Amino acid sequence: MDNDLKRLKSTNYLESKGFSLEVTKDGSPTLRWGQGESMHHSGGAASETVYIYGYALEKYLKLQMPSNELVVMSMGFGLGYNEILTVVWYLLNQDQLPKIKIVSYEKEAFLYHEFGLWLENRDTPLYEIYEEVLKSVTKLLSSSDSRISDDLTFQKHIKKNLLDFRKQQQWIQEDAVTSQTNFVDQFNIFLFDAFSNKSTPDLWSTDFLVKLLSGHSKKPCVFATYACRGELKRVLISCGFAFEKRKGFLGKRDATCAVLI
Repeated sequence: MDNDLKRLKSTNYLESKGFSLEVTKDGSPTLRWGQGESMHHSGGAASETVYIYGYALEKYLKLQMPSNELVVMSMGFGLGYNEILTVVWYLLNQDQLPKIKIVSYEKEAFLYHEFGLWLENRDTPLYEIYEEVLKSVTKLLSSSDSRISDDLTFQKHIKKNLLDFRKQQQWIQEDAVTSQTNFVDQFNIFLFDAFSNKSTPDLWSTDFLVKLLSGHSKKPCVFATYACRGELKRVLISCGFAFEKRKGFLGKRDATCAVLI
């Protein structure tokens, strides 16, 4: 299938699900939800992921590790950027880390389904999109870390490990989070990549954040998100986190990283 036909196939499929494909300025793909907001900054989906969430993962390495299991929340699966990033990070640092568990949350079940087909190297209209996500993340990481390669062998290794994590229940795929969600896990790392307060106000409310952070943070813990709202800062501090305001990605005002030890 030539590239034009592949793009047409993916475009038609996404439109049937209420989404459109966008290519960001660093060449990595993202999705836009209807006439609403995009899943990533137009300046670079992969670049934003590494800047916000790669920073948080590296920060966690500097903390005292739990002895049994490290649990990561990925709030907003989307195209799997944070899952790919987390698995690469874990593979590179597993000698310093305990067993890992990733819990993803996503409203759109078809994104899990198509991503799974891609991991298994089966046909999906989104196959080339996921390939670009993987290539974009590994290429970006390889530019700053000599342990990482952006070649096909390394990329296949990442896919195999994602597939193994899923089979071994080290990667759990949950439905959308609402204000009524009863979380089971205690989390060491929060990759909080929910849509904005305008699109998903319940997930940014004080009541929800207090419920999540006071009841489901496990020391040591790192919380990261692309946003920096006063309400979020107050909740983090009230729950015992040391708040760090970071410069936002490519012109965004600020971002958030906070640590609980």
